[in-house]
Amino acid sequence: MRPLFLPTLILWLLISGCSKTPELPVRPNLLVIITDDQRNDMLGLENPILQTPVMDRLATEGTRFVMVGVDSRIGKTFRFPAPPSGSSTDLFLSQEPYWTSSDALSDLGEPLLDEPQAYTLPPANALQAFLRIGSNKIHNHTPTKHSEETLAKLKVQKPGTGLYNWNHSWFKLDPELPSRTVKMNNRAPAVHYSQPRLITPRECARLQTIPDRVVLAGNKTHQLKQIGNAVPSIMAAHLATSIALQCFDVRVEIPWNTETSPLESVAL
Repeated sequence: MRPLFLPTLILWLLISGCSKTPELPVRPNLLVIITDDQRNDMLGLENPILQTPVMDRLATEGTRFVMVGVDSRIGKTFRFPAPPSGSSTDLFLSQEPYWTSSDALSDLGEPLLDEPQAYTLPPANALQAFLRIGSNKIHNHTPTKHSEETLAKLKVQKPGTGLYNWNHSWFKLDPELPSRTVKMNNRAPAVHYSQPRLITPRECARLQTIPDRVVLAGNKTHQLKQIGNAVPSIMAAHLATSIALQCFDVRVEIPWNTETSPLESVAL
């Protein structure tokens, strides 16, 4: 009988050398942290006593998303409406161009210490005219005092860049693009696109499409907190229109959607 040990060994070496253990796909390491059922001042960034640095970082650097919950007893499924602005590859979906930072702010002029201030410039577009409805004065449009050193940095800062290595604070607006999300940044909102200064609470409100007739109460810190914790008014109107129709079969009197926009009826 011929020994089988050597041929078997050679065959095993050939097989083991040609075959490789398949590499397992690398799964993303995601950690979802949800905090709920507490007041907003239970975070350190809203409370002068509590210290919650991890949750503070989540609140200031995390991604915001909008969620709509529908009671199962209603028996309806909610689908988010199509974006009314932007760009689309759908030839049958007509979208308006984005409103830019300058579209929202260019008629406000330079801020003054006097409150309230008169409008010195006419509205340049339908958005500005719409946000002025019911208001004959500019409120909450007071400037921030900057040091000479800070002013020198702001004068050379380029649009679309950050002055410091922070997420949204001290980020200079680009006049040709929409603004970044307006957040509660502890008195350090975005930088104006053409003037070397931080934008005012009123300008933050404009970026949130909050009408000028809404006067913000409290000091500047309180005003910026209110705006940063708010939802853009026109976005909320679009969601409310869809929720009313899809969940309750109600057609609102003044709808906001891709077919109808109250901005279209505003006279300049």
